[in-house]
Amino acid sequence: MPIGVDTVAPEVTDVAFDTETRTLTFKASDAGSGLDLFRFIVDGALLDTALSAAADQTEFSVVLPEGTEDAVKIEIGAFDVIGNLSVTEFQAVPDVDAFIYILEPMLLAYYDENPVPVEGYVTNVNFLDKVLINGTVEADFVLENDVVINHPDDGSVIYQGPAYHFTAEVELEDGYQEMSVEAISKNDAQAKLVRRFYVDTTAPEMTAEVLERKLNSSEATIRFELTDNLGYMELFHDDSQIFKYEHDLVVQESTTKTFDYKVNLVDGENIFSFRLKDAVGHEVTKEVVIEKKVPAQTVTYRSHIQNLAWIEPVSDGTISGTTGQSLRLEAIEIEVPGNPDLGIKYSSHIQNLGWTDYVADGAESGTTGKSLRLEGIKIELTGKDAELYDVFYSAHIQNYGWLGWAKNGEAAGSEGMSLRLEALKIHVLPKGSETPVSDQNAFYAKYK
Repeated sequence: MPIGVDTVAPEVTDVAFDTETRTLTFKASDAGSGLDLFRFIVDGALLDTALSAAADQTEFSVVLPEGTEDAVKIEIGAFDVIGNLSVTEFQAVPDVDAFIYILEPMLLAYYDENPVPVEGYVTNVNFLDKVLINGTVEADFVLENDVVINHPDDGSVIYQGPAYHFTAEVELEDGYQEMSVEAISKNDAQAKLVRRFYVDTTAPEMTAEVLERKLNSSEATIRFELTDNLGYMELFHDDSQIFKYEHDLVVQESTTKTFDYKVNLVDGENIFSFRLKDAVGHEVTKEVVIEKKVPAQTVTYRSHIQNLAWIEPVSDGTISGTTGQSLRLEAIEIEVPGNPDLGIKYSSHIQNLGWTDYVADGAESGTTGKSLRLEGIKIELTGKDAELYDVFYSAHIQNYGWLGWAKNGEAAGSEGMSLRLEALKIHVLPKGSETPVSDQNAFYAKYK
């Protein structure tokens, strides 16, 4: 004879419970050997009540014993003829809207690390199924029987009793966040709460530029460019706050601000320390060094000499020309390299021609190929930085040798005496520097 195999347990659906009459109703079916009987567990206690199934019966009703009218959880055990068992849970007291208490993250708080901790409680729900963070992250939870929840502002008790304690960690981008927490019970009752806060794991940024100034000025302006991804910045000079900006909207966003700050200078090196802080306490520091000092300035020059033509350039007081060889200078070129705000101009006194017009910045003053001697020279500085320097120059002339030092446009050499200029020395020095000293005249003329 054939042998049947049945491994499928019965199925129970459409469960309902009338608390006034203590009547439990449900439907059941079995695709195999057929329904046999039902047993019942109420809030964890197995009842003596049992219900047998008649052939082809699909709808069932049973009155539960007294004391079960306040039942919360009813479990129906359904057996088929060969003993397969299914257990169906039913929440006798339906969940109403759950209450969600979020402890972390706190409202409009700033968080400087990822992942962000999430913690809170769900109350007013009998059978919690899941807690979802932002609809996708499933939190861990556990039922705690005696929970005390305090108000975050004044510490007063806002709830006491059983609650589901949930925890999670969520990776979030920097910026303003609206995080949802959704509690779902096993009978699909749902509640949702949104918590607004900020995530800032990135330090602010700061650049500092010293604006153009006179090299020997007693003050300077530093221009800062400050950036923060949440638009909150405090700038400190040492421990003094000198600038503050806070985005005026709840939905904060990346912001860049420019700020000019004046500082006073003393002679020499000035060191200024600045610190930029954002809302969560990230800090960046910057040191700005400003030199109140006129830098050294090089002057280079070369001469065209009788019989020798142009010789190699020299600089900063080195002799250009010859001494003791009775050779005349015939032309000169002078320049001050490296400073776009400083120039130099010069005029020479030429045999038979007198004083020439000024030329500047490496141009030729004098003649070549005409056998005419230079007899004198005048040199001046030009440009915005001319007031910061002095130019000194000394001439070696026929019969006299080295003369004293002239400066800043004064004449050096001779005029009207038919004396050849044989060599030159030139210095450009910051004002106030130790200067060349001589008790000799720098210039001779027949009318003096």
